[in-house]
Amino acid sequence: MPSQTMSSYQPHSNTATARPEDTSPWRQRFNTIHATLRERITLLTYPPGTRLDLDDLASEFGVSRTPIRNVLQRLERDGLVLTRHGVGTTVTEIDLDHVREATLLRMHLAEMIGSIHPRLPDQKTLDVVGALPDRIRRLRKDRDHKEYVRIDLRLHQCTAILIGSDLFLRMYDELFFRTVRMWYSILPLMDWETEVNTFTDHIVLTGGALRRGDIRSVGLITRNAISAGLFRLDEYLTEVEEH
Repeated sequence: MPSQTMSSYQPHSNTATARPEDTSPWRQRFNTIHATLRERITLLTYPPGTRLDLDDLASEFGVSRTPIRNVLQRLERDGLVLTRHGVGTTVTEIDLDHVREATLLRMHLAEMIGSIHPRLPDQKTLDVVGALPDRIRRLRKDRDHKEYVRIDLRLHQCTAILIGSDLFLRMYDELFFRTVRMWYSILPLMDWETEVNTFTDHIVLTGGALRRGDIRSVGLITRNAISAGLFRLDEYLTEVEEH
């Protein structure tokens, strides 16, 4: 079982279900376990088909089976795991048609980040985003797919903290994690230089908009990045079908 690893920076506790003011021990424990398991699924540490054992997870996190069961139920609503009688809970397969549909919806939602109760970034968010360009540029020489994923997770967290509507945040956050696994599963097959350069531009543009306090531009930059990624995905899939 992988060791428990949590990012040091977690806007909105890295979990959209919790309101910022909810700091109860139960909620914090739920958020921690949910965020950890979701990140493992995203990083493909738990690839599709992986069985998640209730007792093993309870032992790892030092809790009873009930909190783990609650987290797994939430992950099932997120579309990331499936629980079946007699089989247990397994990580879901990646459904390309579903992912593409969810990506299109997320693309349109991104346009509204600056118009539905937007929030200005705090200094910590600005510092985190400001450090990302150097991290992504280092990947031009060091082809580290998991580091690429971690950088995208941080950027998503910093974008999510700008969303002041709890309902909007839940929808946007869920769609991100419903779609992100597919992108990373094919990342080793994509043109690495193109992906790194494109992502670098996205981060730099987002950082500039954040420093200006221009949340509407952050949404539009994110929308355009999702659209461009979808275009590259379709190009790749067309090439695969032709061969």
